[in-house]
Amino acid sequence: MLASKVWYELDHDGVIDSVHESLHRLQTDRIDLMQIHGRMYTPADVEHVLTGGPLDALIELREAGTIGHIGITTEEPWSVLPFLEHDAIEVYQVAYNIIYQAAANHFLIQAAEKNVGVVSMRTMTSGVFQREAAFLAPGWQSAHDLYEVALKFVLSDTRVTSGIVGMRWPEEVERNLALVEGWEPETDFARMPRLTFEVYRANDEQSER
Repeated sequence: MLASKVWYELDHDGVIDSVHESLHRLQTDRIDLMQIHGRMYTPADVEHVLTGGPLDALIELREAGTIGHIGITTEEPWSVLPFLEHDAIEVYQVAYNIIYQAAANHFLIQAAEKNVGVVSMRTMTSGVFQREAAFLAPGWQSAHDLYEVALKFVLSDTRVTSGIVGMRWPEEVERNLALVEGWEPETDFARMPRLTFEVYRANDEQSER
């Protein structure tokens, strides 16, 4: 699966040019997934993407067979909620991991209802969780690999289609694959209580059993 991105600020022609430049650099005539790339979308940004050219340009490229699917990326999942009403956008790349779970209470619920693809970014927390744990609880990493915990958290949520796992060296590829080889999630984190009252209710129900 070959994926790339175009900046959301571009206009119609800018998107077309950007995609063709990517095709040239990648030495291919088709990209499977082309994503509108942004960090957080204001109402004005949403309006620009939908009516200012970016989405229309990608639809044209998809109809021409130049790209396979249209996606969008964001650091703040709630800011892409308006795009879920537009079926042309099929894949959403959002920040979601064990220490940033905001998407679980809004975006992932609605994304599942729309049956769109969801790709997690910052899957391994970009090392933030592990670095902070080294100060707060130095023994955690030696007791259990915190990278494994982060990866399995995302893969335990059935609303996530795929997780992006960054790597800098070949040996990291083998190590990451080994973490999940033959592993099956014990529970679906999509059903995990996230709000306080839900946690209390779940605990009470467990106690009653």
